[in-house]
Amino acid sequence: MSEDPILVTLKGMQREIAEMRTTVSSLVEKFTKVVGHEVRLARVEADVEDLGVRVTNIEHTCITNQKYIDYLKRLEHTPIETPQSWWDRNISRVLERIIWIALAAAIPAILKWIGGGP
Repeated sequence: MSEDPILVTLKGMQREIAEMRTTVSSLVEKFTKVVGHEVRLARVEADVEDLGVRVTNIEHTCITNQKYIDYLKRLEHTPIETPQSWWDRNISRVLERIIWIALAAAIPAILKWIGGGP
């Protein structure tokens, strides 16, 4: 009869060990899921950092190219100069300068004629 309490105790210990195995298996399964989530999270963080670098590079490219876009927009509104318009523009400048020189040379004579000069 003294063996019966030992057997009962052993069977109780076997049940507890079986429960512990079930609990440990459940914990291992959950821990594996947590580790898997951590790995995925680390990959996502690395991908986000890479995307941040790429976005920064694209932003820099856009800012750099904006001056060329502005230049091309200004060119759209600038009329194309023909050889005749170039010639007319330069001749009008020359004539304008000749008129100013003639006016500057004529000022002393005009003042003398008005009577205000020496």
